[in-house]
Amino acid sequence: MCSARWNMKSSGSNILWKTAALLFRKHACGTTRKGATNSMRSKEEAHDYRYFPDPDLVPILVDETWVEKIRKELPELPLTKRERFIKDYQIPAYDAGVLTADKALANYYEEVVKLCAKPKAASNWVMGDVMRFLNEENVISVNAPSRLNLWRT
Repeated sequence: MCSARWNMKSSGSNILWKTAALLFRKHACGTTRKGATNSMRSKEEAHDYRYFPDPDLVPILVDETWVEKIRKELPELPLTKRERFIKDYQIPAYDAGVLTADKALANYYEEVVKLCAKPKAASNWVMGDVMRFLNEENVISVNAPSRLNLWRT
């Protein structure tokens, strides 16, 4: 049995809202046929179905300075980092999207750029050789600080 909300016009513009139980019968041949629809309960108005807040919960007042302090402590989010890579490193949006999909890979890319000072060449190398190596070795993510020495050869 499955429960569904449905409406039906009773007369004119008045709509009657109900919760109904849809009954299905399984026959011996394996087919399922719809049986009866039974009304379970009705509501006075349509707004009775809307979500409303719990009246027992007290409102929470948050100090704006505290919110700003927390905002400043948050790490750089992927979309912001992607936009920064496009702007600062002048790499295509596709490259920035691939490089910022994983935080450790993005950090690793930035370390490579510091070493070679060629952002596009670094993105090509990280997205090509490095990611191919990671895939071949079944490494899920590169950890920039500990793995950086592997790539200096």
